[in-house]
Amino acid sequence: MRLQSVVRLLPGLSIRWLKACLGVALVGAAWSISVRPMAADVPGEYDVKAAFILNFARFTEWPENSFTDRSSPLVIAVVGDDPFGGTLGRVIADKAINSHPLTVRKATAAADFTGVNVLFVSGSERSRAQDILRRIKTASILTVSDIDDFCAMGGIIHLTNEQQRIRFEVNLVAAQRAGLNISSKLLGLARAVYTEKGPQ
Repeated sequence: MRLQSVVRLLPGLSIRWLKACLGVALVGAAWSISVRPMAADVPGEYDVKAAFILNFARFTEWPENSFTDRSSPLVIAVVGDDPFGGTLGRVIADKAINSHPLTVRKATAAADFTGVNVLFVSGSERSRAQDILRRIKTASILTVSDIDDFCAMGGIIHLTNEQQRIRFEVNLVAAQRAGLNISSKLLGLARAVYTEKGPQ
């Protein structure tokens, strides 16, 4: 029931969808989702984060050479301990973005991440996060994590939990260095956007 309610509300890209999805509250430029455990059908923290990751991918454009062809998969990888417990795989099941079917796989810190389009860096990799980011610095990989100071390390999107609401920050400099184009709609909903001039 809980996961079904998450997935059912994911197909759209519009601001109307963003307002509706899982009780999103738009306050100024904030995109926040409550994760308070008030009822059995209220999504848990990593159910919500899985939904965010899916939509980060929806609002990102990769260079054409990131894919072998127009039907090759868009790969989401989790490096380190998987906090989603299978939720991420269920959220992306049978979905595609721009004709690219979505798939999720496990990765290790020693992997070269070839073919990965979205990389979630688990909290278990805190001590290795900077090394991972350094190795893929110019690769066209959308990096996401809930590790503190992830954007400051050079990661692209940092998920935060503030007063039981999930919000996010974007390192636009890192995204541009990776050759990724992040939609202005997504940037407008970020808690903070880091540019060469600092946080905006």
